[in-house]
Amino acid sequence: MSFYKIKFLLLSIFLMSMAGLADAKGFLHASKVWQNGDFILREVLNTAGSFVCSVSIYIFTLRYLEKAGIVATELQVIFWFTMTVVSVSLMSGRFFQWQPLEQIVALLVVIGIGFLMVRT
Repeated sequence: MSFYKIKFLLLSIFLMSMAGLADAKGFLHASKVWQNGDFILREVLNTAGSFVCSVSIYIFTLRYLEKAGIVATELQVIFWFTMTVVSVSLMSGRFFQWQPLEQIVALLVVIGIGFLMVRT
């Protein structure tokens, strides 16, 4: 892989991490939309704002993924999904409550996706 592609891959990782964090924030707010049967408008607005931010970053990131040579839609989505799941588990604090085996498997999945991105 050329330095040119590595540079865009690293930029893509950073941007997709930001999209994942915005998505995670949106999902965490979405889980609070219905509290005790009440519809909480503030949580809906926080959710929507987070998702709009995330999709905007995602669309912008696709440009750099393409420059890095990652054009397969499946890999782009897997990358986004991985960043989102990792961000949700870290932001919620539950990742650290998982059993060591689950933590290891999660890390191996992230490594596997990284491997696919580099090899594709």
